[in-house]
Amino acid sequence: MGNDTVTQNRFADPDATEIANNEVFGSLACFNNVPDAQFGDSVQPPNVVFGAIQGECKPLSMH
Repeated sequence: MGNDTVTQNRFADPDATEIANNEVFGSLACFNNVPDAQFGDSVQPPNVVFGAIQGECKPLSMH
């Protein structure tokens, strides 16, 4: 998989924008989501990203 971007999603559920347990071989960017991108209650491991990590996804990912 290449780059992945999660932007401008709007949900009423406070833990709806759950971004976890993905392997991204490019860059991962998360911006302007409501609620912010998060682990939520999914109890999943962090994202593994081989490229740049930007925005809300920074605390959710590792290289």
